[in-house]
Amino acid sequence: VKWFSTYQIDRNKWIISGVLILTVILSITARKVGFDSDMTKMSYLTDKLKNAEKSIKRVTNFSLENLLVISSGRDIDEALTNNESTLGKLNSLKENGTIKEISTISTFISSSGEQLKRIERWKSFWTYERKAQIRKTILNISKLYRFNSNTFTGFFLALDKDYSPLSKESLGLFRSSVMGNWIFDVDSSIYIMNICKLNAAAKPKVSAKLSGLNNVFVSDRQSIVANLITTLRIDFDFLINLSSIFVLIILIIAMGRIELGIITFIPIMLSWIWTK
Repeated sequence: VKWFSTYQIDRNKWIISGVLILTVILSITARKVGFDSDMTKMSYLTDKLKNAEKSIKRVTNFSLENLLVISSGRDIDEALTNNESTLGKLNSLKENGTIKEISTISTFISSSGEQLKRIERWKSFWTYERKAQIRKTILNISKLYRFNSNTFTGFFLALDKDYSPLSKESLGLFRSSVMGNWIFDVDSSIYIMNICKLNAAAKPKVSAKLSGLNNVFVSDRQSIVANLITTLRIDFDFLINLSSIFVLIILIIAMGRIELGIITFIPIMLSWIWTK
């Protein structure tokens, strides 16, 4: 131990040469260091768990990945209209097997234009003659089976009701109480999210199919995490460089001489290169 602590490394030209060579090599390879953007590879799984995961994937759709398809608009009605146009493309991809499942709020709520179309279909189907016939048939059968005469009053009122599209207030209430996680607003624009389940290999095909649509964005959680990690890495490198400059300035001020500050800073810089 005493020999090691008293050994004068600065007089050994082989050690100095080795340090310089390693520093040059490490300074070049340090640029290739990066984060693994695939978070699924960062969790350790035993062989037993891996086999169990494969068994689950064989009998379920657990192996399918989620793709987020987001439609936007200046208000909620325009966003719903754009989303219905997007769903036309998604449904065609589902029919040919590219997409396995689609989760969307358009199943529950439609744009005012689509609501008007459905109301017109309702009115064209339930003509006066058809309503009179169904009313007569139900009343005769209910009388035959001794139902109360007021049992189907609610149904008859629904047939005669004059329907109209939902108001903006009703849409806002529906959004806040039921679909808050599917509809969100950013910078005065409304965004509606659809979740598509598909195989990982099908993601590029779906993205290419939707690339020509206006006000449509395609993303997935993995790419979001990858972009976040890339941004963090860029910011991290910038902070390291900035802090290194500050340390050098502080050392120069503390030492009172530029050359002493630089000499003191060299081991710090080398340690950063070696450990990066």
